[in-house]
Amino acid sequence: MGSGQCNLRLDLQHTEDIGERYLQTLAYLRNDSDVKKYSALCTGNFKAQNKEGEYDNLKVETGDFSIFPLKYTHGRAPQSENEIALSAMSAEEYGKTIGDTMVLLIDKEQNVLTVCGIYQDVTNGGKTAKAMLPFPMDEIIWFTANIDLKEGIERTKKQQEYGEIFHPAKVTDVHEYIGQTLGGILTQLRLVVKFSFVLSLAIASLITAMFFRMLITKETRQIAIMKSLGFTAADISGQYTTRALSVLITGVLAGLLLAVLFGEKLAALLITGISDIQFIINIPAVCLFCPLAFIAAATITVILNSRSIRNIKTIIAAE
Repeated sequence: MGSGQCNLRLDLQHTEDIGERYLQTLAYLRNDSDVKKYSALCTGNFKAQNKEGEYDNLKVETGDFSIFPLKYTHGRAPQSENEIALSAMSAEEYGKTIGDTMVLLIDKEQNVLTVCGIYQDVTNGGKTAKAMLPFPMDEIIWFTANIDLKEGIERTKKQQEYGEIFHPAKVTDVHEYIGQTLGGILTQLRLVVKFSFVLSLAIASLITAMFFRMLITKETRQIAIMKSLGFTAADISGQYTTRALSVLITGVLAGLLLAVLFGEKLAALLITGISDIQFIINIPAVCLFCPLAFIAAATITVILNSRSIRNIKTIIAAE
């Protein structure tokens, strides 16, 4: 999300008196006994030099980044005014990595900053930066206050209180904020997962049916001999079911291995601004429900297609 973890988040977009509101917010939070810790971060537009040597707008957030530390994919947070951290998309757009220098116009003067960190951010189009730069209050386009409450303080009541006091600022619970920001993406991902699961079952059933019919056609004479030796159709069907399930189980295990090795990297390609995703694995679903569902689908497919085994002896007898 491009920000540290906290209980409540307060956002105020650009208003005529945003500088005054910023100072009032800091004063109130400083004297609020329900607040465990807080951090106010201002965002402004800066001119940054791109690969072609031209200058374009870059949203830079400034403040104290040590209170609610952000997890960086590479490097660390800025610790001085000559350092800057870039979002993954900004780093890609400007062609920067850790240790590179970047030119920003501050008060119409060129300032050379060193890239000290790269982080993930899905807000504001994923193109942001963080630095400890001083700039006039009238140039703030918005500010954000991250707030942690003391234990025992009810978030909902505090959210309503801050909403009334700091109106028109938007006060959200961090979980609500994540839902608002990533809600559409998460809904699409859930649909993709469900569709992929159903499609995988259908493909597994189709391949099992084709594999089974191919074996029956290829081994018709062997099956007839086995039946003449006293094997029942159920016995023979069980053998083919075992063979089909062995192939299926091998495929499921291979899929789990590939998901562990490459799944996070492939998933990161689906979300703009994300370069590093860590899966939280649902063990019962991954290791129990899904394999059993595939085994059940393959078994049912074999049973439905095993009727042809019952007719083999009759066909050979007719010859």
